[in-house]
Parts: sequence; structure tokens; C-alpha cells
Amino acid sequence: MYLVLCTKPKDVVSMGLRLAMGSEWSHSAIYDNDAGLVYDVTFKTGVRKQRTSYFFTEYKHCQLIHIDVPPEKREEARQWLEDQLKKKYDFSAIVAIGVRRDWQEEDKWFCSEMTETFRTKFEKVRFNAKASRITPQLQAIVK
Repeated sequence: MYLVLCTKPKDVVSMGLRLAMGSEWSHSAIYDNDAGLVYDVTFKTGVRKQRTSYFFTEYKHCQLIHIDVPPEKREEARQWLEDQLKKKYDFSAIVAIGVRRDWQEEDKWFCSEMTETFRTKFEKVRFNAKASRITPQLQAIVK
């Protein structure tokens, strides 16, 4: 089972991001429940994976969103996540309010871009590909 985790750490960077995005949430991640791993992107590390016990010590407030990945696609989904490891953080996503950009480019990621691209590939398309940005808040409210 896979979940999107929308989170809001209580630090200055997170508060600034929530303010800039007009969002309750400042971060999102993919939780692979079967493997006990969380995949996310931070500006310090780029894409990383970590045990859920470690992730939840850092991110205590989460909204959990179930992702319905068909059983025949689960291994492909896990491999896609592994292939994203060590890709860089996408700083251009922060300024995407007035700048047109492709949030599905797979060379670098903002957290919610990676989690939403995962959903697009392995569950369903929820947003127009021409949107200039996808935020954790959009992920939390759009069904």
C-alpha cells in the first residue's frame, strides 16, 4: 500500500513555505507501507528514502492520502521511487507562481511534484500537466 503524506514541520523554513504557498502543508512524501519506507525530497538532500520510524520523528503532523496502485504495478512503482534517489531539489518550483514550467520533468523535484508525478504514473491523472506548480495543499484537497 502507498500513501501520500502531507506534512507541516514546525520550523521557520516550513512556516515560510506555507505562507508563500498559502498552504496548511509545506511538505509531501510517498509512504511505501509494505517496505516500511518513506521517499521524499528536501532542499538539503534531494530525493531520499528513510525508515518510517525516522521520518515520523521529524514530521509529526501528517495528513494521509491513500494511493490506489494496482497490484500488478506495485513493483514498478517501487522501482520508479528507487530511480528518483539522489535527484536534486527543484528550487525553480518555489518561484513557479509567475513562471511557466513543467512540474513533471524528472531531472529534479520539489516534494509535491515528485509525489504527484508518482500518482499520475501509478494511480490516475489529477492535474493538468500545463499547471505551473503542484503544492502539498493542492494534493490534500483534490480527490
